[in-house]
Amino acid sequence: MNTGGQNADINFWDNVRIYAVLCLGYSIGVNQMYQHKMKEDIRCPLEYGLEISGGKWKSRIICVLAEKVTLRYSTLRKEMSNITDAVLASTLKELIADDIVHRKSFDEIPPRVEYCLTEKGNSVVPILQSICRWSGAYHKEDNENTMTQCKKCDY
Repeated sequence: MNTGGQNADINFWDNVRIYAVLCLGYSIGVNQMYQHKMKEDIRCPLEYGLEISGGKWKSRIICVLAEKVTLRYSTLRKEMSNITDAVLASTLKELIADDIVHRKSFDEIPPRVEYCLTEKGNSVVPILQSICRWSGAYHKEDNENTMTQCKKCDY
């Protein structure tokens, strides 16, 4: 009775699932996107705009892609520095679903996936820059952890 081969098979498929989540941006057999319990109740255009680009990570991803134009997942992860793989993958899925980010996969071995802003995504950038200028007028903080994209904001 050789259980070593069986354990190796299990480890192999676990690694395939992890690879699919991290590199390909999807999970095999499991829906990773958060499912809202209540129906969205957006009553004004401002709420829609904040839903699309608001939050800690969405605006950062948009700003990084605006500066770098096209990035692979691993490079985007490095640019974001302190984001987890699960949060990055989930946030990218939301941005893709909202047509802010485009995901392009290449039929290559190993698989290659690139992310870039869509036309709709690029249209959000000036709005985020305006918010950045406004915030810079009221929130001054020298921080060594400031993202390089934020240092380039002209406030």
